[in-house]
Amino acid sequence: MVFPGDALDFTGLELADRPTANIRVVNVDSLNNLAGALSLERRVNTGLVGLVLSVTHGLKQDSTEIYRSGLRSAPGQGGASRQRLDPRGRKNYDRIVILADVGSNHGRCFAVILENNTKSHHFFRTGLRRQLGVGNVYLIKEPGAVENSLGSTESVSVISDYNAVLSVINPVSIAVAEVPFVYPPGGHTRYFCYHGRTVTLGMATVCNDTCPGSFCDRQNERNPRRPCGCFHFGQGTPCVIQCQFEMTIPAHDASPEELLVVPAFRSKRTGELFAADQAMRFAFQNSQPEEPLLRNAVDQCVAHVNANGGWSVIGWIRTGIQADVSDANNISGLAHENMSSITTKPHVSYLYPTNAAVIGTAEYRNMRYAGDEAENGDNADV
Repeated sequence: MVFPGDALDFTGLELADRPTANIRVVNVDSLNNLAGALSLERRVNTGLVGLVLSVTHGLKQDSTEIYRSGLRSAPGQGGASRQRLDPRGRKNYDRIVILADVGSNHGRCFAVILENNTKSHHFFRTGLRRQLGVGNVYLIKEPGAVENSLGSTESVSVISDYNAVLSVINPVSIAVAEVPFVYPPGGHTRYFCYHGRTVTLGMATVCNDTCPGSFCDRQNERNPRRPCGCFHFGQGTPCVIQCQFEMTIPAHDASPEELLVVPAFRSKRTGELFAADQAMRFAFQNSQPEEPLLRNAVDQCVAHVNANGGWSVIGWIRTGIQADVSDANNISGLAHENMSSITTKPHVSYLYPTNAAVIGTAEYRNMRYAGDEAENGDNADV
C-alpha cells in the first residue's frame, strides 16, 4: 500500500546511535487533514525529518500561554478541510521548537510544543549530549496525526505525538534539498534552502549580548524577559561574531532576482569558521585595533569558500498580518478581508560551507583571525 511520503528519497539517511533500516520518511502534508488517529499501518517505522530553525523558551507568567488554532478534521469527513473550533484553545508550554519540514519541497514548517522541562529534555536528549540544536537535523520517529496549527494560519502544523527524536548525522548539504526563497501569504511561515551560493559577510564585529548557551547557536539575544531555549550555559563571556549577511536570490517563477539582507546575522557555528573563542574574546576586549584585522580575516575566509564550493544557506521568513482597525466588528483581527501583508525580515538559521572539506586545509586555517596568538607567533598551521 502506498502512502504520502513513500516517494521521498532518504535511502542514505544516517542516524546517531540507531539503524535506519525500514524507516519510511513522511512529510507534514501526509499527516494533515486526517480524521482521527493514524492507523498502525500508516505510523509504524515512519519518520518526519526536520532542521531546527528556532527554539523559544516560555516563562511562567502569561507568556507561557499561546493561542493555538484549535483546528481538527470535521467529524465523518476523512481528508476534509479542518474546521475552526470556538473558543480557541490555549496551551501552556516550556519550549516551542520550529523546524523545516525536510521532506517537503515547498518550504513547509512544523512545530513541536513541549509542555514541560521533562518533555524538553526528552525531546533533545540526543542533541544535548552532542551539543546539537539550531541548524541541525532530527528525525521524529512515528509522528501522529496533526490536530492543531501554530498561530492564526495553518502554515505551521503542530506535532504533539511521537515515539522518539533522533539526530541525523548526514551533512546538511546532503540531508536538506534546495527550496527557493518565496514570500509566503500574510501570517504564513516558510523556509528556504540554497547550496553552493556566493555570499557576503560585511562589517564583522564581536558582540557579547547573546545567550551564553550553544543550543541556540548563540543566535538569540540575552533577554531575561524572554529566555532562550538553551538548556546549559557556558562559562565566561559569550562572544560571537556578528555580520551583515547578503546573498543574491535567483529569480523564481514570477519573482525577480533580488538581494537578501540580514543586517545583524550572528551564529556560533559560522563565527567559529573565522576565529576561535579565545580569539573572539581578544577582539572584543581590543575592538579598536583588532576590528580591522578581524574583518580582513572574515573577508578572506568568505572569499575562499565562495571560490571553493560556496555556502549552504537555510533560513525562514514569516509574513505578518495587520488588521483593519476601522472595522469595529473585527475583534480577533483575523477576517481575511481585513488583512494586509507586511514583509518581516528574513532569518538565517544555518550558514556553512557546502563543501566542508574546504575549511580543513592549511591555506584556509591560516586565513582565520588569531587574536593575540598572532603576536606570539602561534598562527602557523598545526
